[in-house]
Amino acid sequence: MLESERPQGAFTQFVRFLIVGGGATLVQYLAFGLGLRITDGSATVVSSVAYLLGSIVSYALNYTFTFASEQPHRRVVPKFYLMVLSGWLLNTALMAFMTGRLEMNAWLAQALATMTCLVWNFLVSRIFVFGDKS
Repeated sequence: MLESERPQGAFTQFVRFLIVGGGATLVQYLAFGLGLRITDGSATVVSSVAYLLGSIVSYALNYTFTFASEQPHRRVVPKFYLMVLSGWLLNTALMAFMTGRLEMNAWLAQALATMTCLVWNFLVSRIFVFGDKS
């Protein structure tokens, strides 16, 4: 990829990250809805498969569109899924703390956890997963 085609600034990358996240979420929800209609599987299993499909879309689009990475996939994929796992753990911990210890409304807690994880995932993606120096 030409240097002029690479996303230059953090703001541009963040906007692209939001677009990709929205697209990946749409794929996840469409796969979830379709999976529920065409299988007899449990909602949990269908959701897990749909989440995995969304994460594949997220990886592919963030690799090419958001961060224009030129690193080999064998180096980036493990780091990407480590970031996905860390974001899931962060979300779980935040939800447990806010709804348990703070007795916060679950929807408010989820909104705050989502915003926190969004920033976490972007920074980890930019610095660790797709950063040229990692």
